[in-house]
Amino acid sequence: MSERREISYTLQELADKMQVSLKGDPKNRISGVADLESATENDASFLANARYEKTMASSKAGVIVVSLQQPLGSESEQKNFLLTDDPSSAFQELIELFAQDKAKSSYFSGIHPTAVIHESVQLGKDVTVGPYAVIEKGAQIGDGTTISSHVYIGPDVFIGKGCIIHPQVTIRESCRLQ
Repeated sequence: MSERREISYTLQELADKMQVSLKGDPKNRISGVADLESATENDASFLANARYEKTMASSKAGVIVVSLQQPLGSESEQKNFLLTDDPSSAFQELIELFAQDKAKSSYFSGIHPTAVIHESVQLGKDVTVGPYAVIEKGAQIGDGTTISSHVYIGPDVFIGKGCIIHPQVTIRESCRLQ
């Protein structure tokens, strides 16, 4: 079993991944997302509506995603910002990034000893198969995919690269997920 890791990114890494501009400390680390009021210095948040500007000013968020046109007053000098044309979409991208990474940061990696995998199954590189998962004859699982606990994958199923199959999911015969 591997140690569970805390997912975090520097602001520069986030700006590069999202292809947005950064104003602030590029080395500041972010490990999650939250709304403006409850965000901590480790969280990303966003402002998409001007009526929440006062909340933004008092927010403790480690970074705030804002519009390129958002006026940043003097009270924002100590804050970090990711600047984009579409703050709502950029924040959704952040949510998905952290959700995907946290789903992949399982308590273990590789194939759990209780998983039942037919000998004909083709597993890609860096695939994780959780406890009590069942993968039937002829299935193909792409590189970097995570199959969580108690998942059933039927015969001749194809699952592409980098997918996350959450617990208790059944994927019936001959389905294709990309």
